[in-house]
Amino acid sequence: MLEQAIGIFGGTFDPVHLGHLHLAASAWQMANLKEVRMLACAQSPLRTEPIASTKHRLQMLKLAVTEHAYLIIDDSEIIRGDKSYTFDTLQNLRATFKNTPLCLIMGIDAFCNFYKWYKWQNIFDLAHVIVANRPAANKPQATELILEIKKRQVFTAKNLEHELAGRILFIEINPLPISATQIRWLIKNGQSASNLLPDKVWQYIQNNNLYK
Repeated sequence: MLEQAIGIFGGTFDPVHLGHLHLAASAWQMANLKEVRMLACAQSPLRTEPIASTKHRLQMLKLAVTEHAYLIIDDSEIIRGDKSYTFDTLQNLRATFKNTPLCLIMGIDAFCNFYKWYKWQNIFDLAHVIVANRPAANKPQATELILEIKKRQVFTAKNLEHELAGRILFIEINPLPISATQIRWLIKNGQSASNLLPDKVWQYIQNNNLYK
C-alpha cells in the first residue's frame, strides 16, 4: 500500500506570487496530494541568475506559505548550491520517500520545454508529472515529448496513487496571468505590484527595497 502522493513544485520564486500559489493549490486539490513541497532552486540551468538573493527568496516563500498548511518549503537545492537539476533533487527525495508517489508539478509552458531538461526521460523513473494546462495554451511540439505523452498519460488523479512514478496527468486550470518578470518590471518602474503578491511578500519587498 503506497502512501498518499506529494507534489514537488520547483521554481526560482523571484519573487513568489499569487500565480504560483494558485497553481500549487490547484494541483494539491485536484490530484489529492498530501502536501506540495515548494522547491526553491539555487540557479536554473535554463534561466538567468535570480535577482534577489537566496536568503530573500526563501524568506518570501516562508511568508507566502504561512496560511497554507499543505505547502512545505524545501530548501535542499539552495543548500546544495550551484545549478539546480531536478533529476538530482528527485533522486534525493526518492531516497527519503521510498513508498510515496512523487508528483512533479509544472505549467504547460514549462512542460513544452521539458525535453530540454537534464536527464528528463529518467525523471519518469522517479516521479509522475502533473501539468497545469490552460485554455488555448500551446501544445508540446517536440516529437520525443509527444511520444512520452502517448506512452504515459493518464486521465484521473487516481491513476497516480497506484504507482510511484512514470505517469503524466494534465489538469485544466484557469491560471492567474502573473509573472515574476512582470512584477520586477513594475517595481523597477516605481509602480505597485501589491495585487499580484501575498500581502506579506509585498510588504517584505518594500521593507527590503528589492527589485528597485
